[in-house]
Amino acid sequence: MTMCRTIASQGFSLVEVLVACAILTTCLLPVVVLSQRGLTESATTQEEILGRQILMDMCDRFKACSPADLEKVAQNPQLIKDDPLLQPLRNARADMAARGTAQMAGLKIDRKLYFDKEWKGVLGMHRLRFEVSWDSRRGVRQTIYLSRLIHCH
Repeated sequence: MTMCRTIASQGFSLVEVLVACAILTTCLLPVVVLSQRGLTESATTQEEILGRQILMDMCDRFKACSPADLEKVAQNPQLIKDDPLLQPLRNARADMAARGTAQMAGLKIDRKLYFDKEWKGVLGMHRLRFEVSWDSRRGVRQTIYLSRLIHCH
C-alpha cells in the first residue's frame, strides 16, 4: 500500500511531459500562424481602403473642371500635390526617419491624372484616368485607377 502512494505522488514522467508539450505545440502553432495572417490581411485591407478613398477624393475634386484645366493638371503633376482642395498627403516614413526611429509609420502615396483628348477619335469625347499608387508594407507596388469619360460640345 505504501508503494502505490509513493509512485502516485512522484508526478509526471519526462516522457509524459514531452508528449504533452508536443501535442500543445502541434495544436497551438496553426492558431498563431492564422492570427498573424489575419493581422497582415487587415493591414493590406486598410491600405486598399485608404487608396480608394484618395482616388474618390480626386475624382470628386476634378468632376466639374473644364477639359483645358484637366489637361493642365495632367501635364503638370505638381498641381495635384499643391491643390488645397485635395486630401493632404505627407510622407510619414520620411518624417519618422528624420526623427531617427526605425518604425515604419505610413505609406508614400502618389496621385496622377491622365487626360486623353478626343479619345478614340471621337470629337468632344475625353477620357480622364485617375491613378493612386503606393508601396505596401510588404514592399509591393500597389496601383488602383478609375477612368471617366467626359463629353463636351
